[in-house]
Parts: sequence; structure tokens; C-alpha cells
Amino acid sequence: MFCAATMLCCLLAPLSTAQAADNSGTLRILFTHDMHDHILPYKAADEAGAVSLIGGYAYMKSAMDKYRTDTTVQVDAGDFSMGTLFNGIFETDAPDLTLLGMMGYDAVTLGNHEFDYGPEGLAKSLLAAKNPPKLLASNMHFSDEADSQALKSAFTKVGGQTGGGTTTFVKNGVQIGIFGLMGDEASDDIAYPGSVTFDDRFETAKKFVSALQQQGAQVIICLSHSGTAEKMSDSEDVQLAKKVAGIDVIISAHSHTLLSQPIVVGDTTIVSCGCYGKSLGVLDLDLSTKTASKYEIVPITQDFTPDETIAAQIESYKKDVDTQFLSKYNLHFDDVVAKSGFNFDDININYEQFRDSNMGDFVADAHVYAYKKHGGTENAIGISAKGIVRDALCKGDVTLNDAYSVTSVGRGEDGTIGDPLALVYLNGNELRQTCEIVASMQSGNTQMYFSGMKYTYMDARPFGDKVVDVEVQDENGNWQSIESGKLYPVVCNLYIAQMLPVVTKQTHKLFSITPKDKNGNATTDYEAMTLRDSLGREVKDWTSFVEYLQSFPKEDGVSVIPDSYQTARATKTALPFSLSQYFSHTSRLGVMIYAALTLVVVLAVFIVRKVGKKKKHKALTKK
Repeated sequence: MFCAATMLCCLLAPLSTAQAADNSGTLRILFTHDMHDHILPYKAADEAGAVSLIGGYAYMKSAMDKYRTDTTVQVDAGDFSMGTLFNGIFETDAPDLTLLGMMGYDAVTLGNHEFDYGPEGLAKSLLAAKNPPKLLASNMHFSDEADSQALKSAFTKVGGQTGGGTTTFVKNGVQIGIFGLMGDEASDDIAYPGSVTFDDRFETAKKFVSALQQQGAQVIICLSHSGTAEKMSDSEDVQLAKKVAGIDVIISAHSHTLLSQPIVVGDTTIVSCGCYGKSLGVLDLDLSTKTASKYEIVPITQDFTPDETIAAQIESYKKDVDTQFLSKYNLHFDDVVAKSGFNFDDININYEQFRDSNMGDFVADAHVYAYKKHGGTENAIGISAKGIVRDALCKGDVTLNDAYSVTSVGRGEDGTIGDPLALVYLNGNELRQTCEIVASMQSGNTQMYFSGMKYTYMDARPFGDKVVDVEVQDENGNWQSIESGKLYPVVCNLYIAQMLPVVTKQTHKLFSITPKDKNGNATTDYEAMTLRDSLGREVKDWTSFVEYLQSFPKEDGVSVIPDSYQTARATKTALPFSLSQYFSHTSRLGVMIYAALTLVVVLAVFIVRKVGKKKKHKALTKK
């Protein structure tokens, strides 16, 4: 993760019953995206709180077999990797790509999370994959640097399309052309892009649509890792459909969106089926009109019979994860590390709504726990964020894979899997600005979660000056207003620490946040920020989360998550309009806004008076 404003990723009932389609004049497209290594079925809670197993590639394969016709193309629009313990064998076994090949996918594109281990890590994964689908990364641009060339070489060896940028298939006499794109926000979200860049998606799309048309493609499909948003004007794939003619279907990924009905823009049909393999998308395209004659979102439930070949391969991969990755931690894939008496909030709702989250609270608390366990002595604040918190825990046993899926991103400078935690120092004013950014944006895309800090805000105040008060918790648990010039220790994922200086640049210094050392000196020495254990090893986000889960009192030898986490903490509280608080704790940006407004008022009064004097002078002259 990391990602744009997102819609609810949920489970819908089938829109119709599967039927044997008449293939005459119809193309069936089976599609997925944003599966994030959810190779095995996983627990999910419905709106009533009932927990069931959903997803899983063995079940997905059976669903695909049921819905496949003679004229079917099977595609994925990226972020097929990174999200579960199978990350541990990404470079050595490439379980995701290999399984997609075994499941019959014709083509896939890359998402931003395929780059979580950098271009060279992705190159290793491509070379490890056995008979993968056709790889399309049409706007990926290689430099002359070693990491780019390693990835380019790997793409060439596995038959990936980067130079030509397109591929064509003939299905029952129907010629299909496909290309793949990385969107603007997705490319910005790449944690470790190295020297790889991405060309303008509109110009790339125009180029390859024209090429496919010249090759005689009857249907042109774009695998777009760009996404849609609640506001159509903010949707990159809607923009793509408007600006580039000739694309018949866009498989839209990155935003984890589930579209119950396609978005139709001109002659282009945009579809999405949600994240984590919860659903299979089925689109029948009428070849005479290039419009959808059928659209179905198929939930992947235990009602499907798992494909035996895929299931056996997955079990083999689980053993590889144990031996190649988990053995060094003395852990096993299916270890039960804790149990919960309740469901945590669905993290996908927090991607869409501005709200508190008990899952976010839990992860932020785990950061502080890790800091103290590994020698921290100060009263630290924990901060986590959307994109770092990847999944939620459900009622019942919490396995190691469940726990890992919550904080599954990244790779350390030590080359091992998982982002490390970092300790940075921010002054009170910078912490206020951090809250201000979240309160002013008020979107799932900017969610942050705190341990030991909370704030109040007023919507009536202007953008950039909504925060009324920020409080921090002292070592005795008492809340005190933050002190602007005081340095506060903050524990967070290293990726967040690396992004803090970006705020200053992207806001043109309207907001300014600079990581510091304990002496208050500005620093970008991320190695020095990294938390380490007594042996000097990086303290990983995921391992510290597992350790926190295991720290609670036990029943029958298993740690039990406290009920205090059942309800999210009030870390951000909206205040009603109050004149006495409207100008309270005004920010620097607020001062600028009020000064500008005051100037406008003064000028307006001056102009009105000037005009009035002129009118009066004219009247006296006439007399």
C-alpha cells in the first residue's frame, strides 16, 4: 500500500446465475485486481458480524472454470503480490505469478506493490515464476541504471511486453488487443521505484490503441492500475476514457473499488470487482455494439469446490514459507498467536470514511510497545496511517498469517522482509500540522492513527486551520495540551518517516514537517532513525505487531486481545461552531488566511468610501 481515495471493498451477491453463454458475437472477460497475495481463503465479517472464509485461489480457479466459455479472456490489473506471508518467497518462488499462470490468466499488468522490493527484487521474482501470464507494463520506462536494466532483462526473458507494449489473442475467431498502464497516483505510491519511471499514460494509451487497431484488434482492453474515486472528476480511469478514444474496456485497479455496475464513458466500459480476491468479475461484451450485455460480480465463497491442483501447489508454497522465511523467527504459517472476542473495524471502510479506527489504534499502540520493549525510555507517541494498516482482525483465533496481513508492507535496508519501525522527533507545532493535514483533508486517503495523542477540530474553520487543540498523554496517562516548541519522540513505520519531509515540498511550505534527532537537529539519516533490538537488528513493523499480540494475558496458553480495543478511541473529535474557539490556537496558515481576508475587507471598505466620496463630489458639483 501505498494508495488514492477509495470506495468500499465489499462482498456483493451475484447479479445473475451463471449460464452457458452463446459465444456468437460475445466476448467474455474474467477479471481480478488488487489480490495482494491473498492466495488462501481468509476470514471476513459481514455487516451482521458473522465471520466466514472467503476468497482463495483454489476456489477462484473453480469459479473461473465455471464461468469460462470458448470466447473468454482472463486478466488481472495489478497488485497481485504483497499482502500475506507468501511475500516471504516473492523473490525465490514467485507464488503469485506462477499460480496466475496455472489458473489460466492470459495477461496481467503490474501494480505499485509489485515494486515493494525494488526493481531488482521484482526482476528476481519474474525469473523465479514458472509459466507466468503475459506481462504488460506499457508505460514503464527503463533507465541505463543497473536496477532498471536488471528488470528489463527479466521482462525480456519471461516474454513480458515492454518495448512493444501490447499483446493480442485470438479467442474463437475474436482478436483481442490488450495493453497495461500504471496510473499517476499508483506510480507516486511506489515505495522503491529505483530508476524506473513511467511515461505519460494518456500518450502511451493513444500510441498503443492505434497500434492495436492497425493489428486488427476487434476489442481493445486496458489493464489500468489507476483506479476510480467517489467523485468521477477525481477518477483517473474516467479521465483516461474521456481523453483516449478506442478503448473498449478498462479493468480499473489500485483503488480497491467494487463497481456493482460498470461506469460507461462514451464508448468505454470501466469495471472493477474489489480487492483481495473476494470476488471474480464477469463481463460479457456484445461485439456488435461494444457494450456490456452481462455484468456479474461473483463472490468467491466456500460454496465452490477448491481446485485440487491449485490447492496442492499452495500447500507446497506454505512449506516453503516456513523453511525459507519463518524458520529464522521460530514461527510457523498457521501458528495461533492470539484470539479475539470481537471483530475489528473493516479497514476498507476507513479507506473511504473519515473516522477513528480500533485497528489503527491497535497498530499505533504496537509501535509504542515495540519502542519500550527494545530499550525506549521516553514517553513516545505512536503514529500509523492508511496504507500501512492493510487488514483487520476477526473474531476467533488470530493466526500468524492473519497478523502479518495487517502490517505486511515493505522491506528493510537489511534486505529482510518488512518495513522497520523508526524513531523521529517532531516539535509540537509539527505534530499540530500533522493533525491539521488530516483534519483539513478529511478523506480516507489521509487517515492517520495515534497512540498517546488526540485532537479536536472545527469544520467551520478554514482549510489549514481546522485544528482547535492537540493533546498528548504524559507518562501517568494524563492529557495535556501540546507545547509548540517542545520535542516529542514519535514511533512510526520507517516509510512514514521518509514521507514526512515530502509534505513540505508538496505543499510548497504551507505545511513544514522536518524529522529531527533527539537533539533537535534536522536529519534524513534513516538508518539512524531505525529501531533496533539488542543485537542491532531492525525491529520490523510486522514482528513487533505479532509480539504485541502475544503480550496480553493468556487463556489456555493463547494471548487474548483486551476488550478495551472493541471500540475505537476518540482521537479526532469534531467540535460544534463556537465563536470563542473559532480563532483559538490559530495556525500559521490560518493567520495568513485571516490576514488576507482582513486585507480584502479593508480594501473593500476603502473602495466603497472612495466611490462614495466621488459620488458626493459629483453631486455637489452639479449643484
